[in-house]
Amino acid sequence: MNDAIEDLRKAADSASGDVRARIDDAVAQLRDASASAQSRAQGAAGDLRGQLESVRDWVQSASADLLDEVQKEIDKRRMQLTGGSSKTGPES
Repeated sequence: MNDAIEDLRKAADSASGDVRARIDDAVAQLRDASASAQSRAQGAAGDLRGQLESVRDWVQSASADLLDEVQKEIDKRRMQLTGGSSKTGPES
């Protein structure tokens, strides 16, 4: 896009009157469109970052919950195998 704007600027330098005014208008419209597209892209990137953070937080939370459930199942099986006589953890 920058190359197109530069080409139009060069054409405007050699043009005169109405042609030059139209080229100047086209350059202004291209710059506005470029700025608008950049702003939208930055907004979309920010939204995507927010969504990714939410997913990351959810995965971390789900992983912790899943690990807690696995630990409970391991403790339950250990109790079944040892008849409840084996103690593990901080109270032993």
